[in-house]
Amino acid sequence: MYIIFTDLDGTLLDFETYSFEQAGGALASIREKNIPLVAVTSKTAEEVKQIIRALNISHPFVVENGGGIYFPETYPGEFPRTQPDNGYYVVHFATPVIQPPDVLDEISSHIGIPLQGISRLSVEEIMSYTGLSAEEAEKAKRRHFSEPFVLPRGKDTLKKIIRLSYSYNYKIVLGGRFAHLIPKDSGKGNAVTFLLDFYKKQFPDSPVISIGLGDSYNDFDFLSITDISIIIRNKGRILKSIKKNWIVSQKYGVEGWAEEVKKIICP
Repeated sequence: MYIIFTDLDGTLLDFETYSFEQAGGALASIREKNIPLVAVTSKTAEEVKQIIRALNISHPFVVENGGGIYFPETYPGEFPRTQPDNGYYVVHFATPVIQPPDVLDEISSHIGIPLQGISRLSVEEIMSYTGLSAEEAEKAKRRHFSEPFVLPRGKDTLKKIIRLSYSYNYKIVLGGRFAHLIPKDSGKGNAVTFLLDFYKKQFPDSPVISIGLGDSYNDFDFLSITDISIIIRNKGRILKSIKKNWIVSQKYGVEGWAEEVKKIICP
């Protein structure tokens, strides 16, 4: 039995337009074969809820770089049903003492450089950085587990930010548009490990084969766990430290996603 774990922006969604039109055929095959398709993203829950409605899927999804997993309330299987949230149950991976925007402010004061966190940006500024609509940008601000921020130039500055984040029990992961400040105990890898255990218990008589697809360094965390791991190429971006057994798509973006998925599930 296949389980697909996928990043969204630059992977299943076009990096510029956020369209998934080119993946229509692959998505139809996934639905036809009843393959769980799990979004693993830095996006907020409000953003992902809108996207999965458009994708016509109803499976758990991972938000804010592994800060939480949202299970549809009617989803079968055993998982914690203690944190209800508008039709979902939420599994939290960290409960930080200091909230991410406040930690980022303190790091800014330590290094003497103002770090632009998404919660402090205006809707118009988020639209400028991301190309999102005003409604989508507003949803991107509604964060509970993380704080994306505009990364200043310079490797030395990044090293200082990383070192300081550890002192607050946080860490830094690098995405396609932003760097992300997240609690140490969260991460896409931890969330995917939790979900793999969940699905193996749910289907004890079927061997589970996990497929992971991503396009950024913040995806390496869960691509190191999945059985089949695929890097989706995006124009103008070259990733280093890719493992030898990982697949790199021949085509770019959504088209590459669709081709690689169909190679596996529709051989």
